[in-house]
Amino acid sequence: MELGDRHRKVFEVVVKEYIKKGEPVGSRTVSKILKGRWSPATIRGIMADLEDMGLLYQPHTSAGRVPTEKGFRYYVDNIVKKGSKRISERDRKLIVGALEPTQGKTLEEVLQKASEVLSAISKYSGIAVSPKPSLMRLKYIEFLRIAEKKVLVVIITFSGSIFNRVIALEEDISQADLDRMGSYLNERFVGYTILEIKEMMFEEMKREKLEYDKLLKKALEVGDQKVFIKGQFNMLLEPEFSDIQRMKALFKAFEDKSIIIKMLDKAMKSPEPSVILGGDFPLKQLRNIGVVASPYVVDDENIGTIGVVGPMRMDYSKLIPIVDFTAKTLRKVIKSLK
Repeated sequence: MELGDRHRKVFEVVVKEYIKKGEPVGSRTVSKILKGRWSPATIRGIMADLEDMGLLYQPHTSAGRVPTEKGFRYYVDNIVKKGSKRISERDRKLIVGALEPTQGKTLEEVLQKASEVLSAISKYSGIAVSPKPSLMRLKYIEFLRIAEKKVLVVIITFSGSIFNRVIALEEDISQADLDRMGSYLNERFVGYTILEIKEMMFEEMKREKLEYDKLLKKALEVGDQKVFIKGQFNMLLEPEFSDIQRMKALFKAFEDKSIIIKMLDKAMKSPEPSVILGGDFPLKQLRNIGVVASPYVVDDENIGTIGVVGPMRMDYSKLIPIVDFTAKTLRKVIKSLK
């Protein structure tokens, strides 16, 4: 859909004013902002055209217009990305200062900081999702016999994550055998992802003891993704969430990490920040929210996501470059954790 100059200008003013105030925007307001370039009557006609296109709607007969979900999508795809604001020096310093230095920090601590700084800058909710365990690359693995038929597995990845788990076995294994198995894995599979190791290893281990197979299968089940959320209660200050049912749905999504991960999965496939709007969400009650999300990259692979969750009327021109810069900073920080 292409808008003529007048329609585009009026539409842009309506969206920006609605983002700023959260209230329907009338023709007189638009005319005043445009310094009388067109009369309120002319602007009303243009707004009616935009409503027919599905970009605006009028909540009440006497009210002004507000952007629809389709309108926000058009705004993001055709206006924001062509003229996004540059990130301010202040915000740059806040992001870098929050994520660095990394001395002694784990990946989880860095992701927690990322969610905190995104919330602080946006005044909405900041989210960071840890890498999918199957995509993490092995740096070191160790097996420790802690009791009869019980083994502690320690896995360290190149992205800085550490996984510990105790595994119960049907048969006992000596520490000497565990050391040999750990040495074999560290010599053979360092640098490969957990998924790659699973595929390669079980072919090679067919000739080994059955108990080894059981131990290794359990050892490489390194857990689920973690979700770090900061600033959930900021959303309660927005008029969109004054409705109790919408508020409950939002907090249910924050509590059910699988919903968050599904929401951000689309961003994992994109090399640039993504904007996820209403209809993309699994719950109808979430149709009035928006998400700006970006993958963070390690070794040229998208391994996790960060983002901002807020009302659909977020200032995307400001938040897209902020999320993008945070993801790029995170990439540098994760490299320093190795």
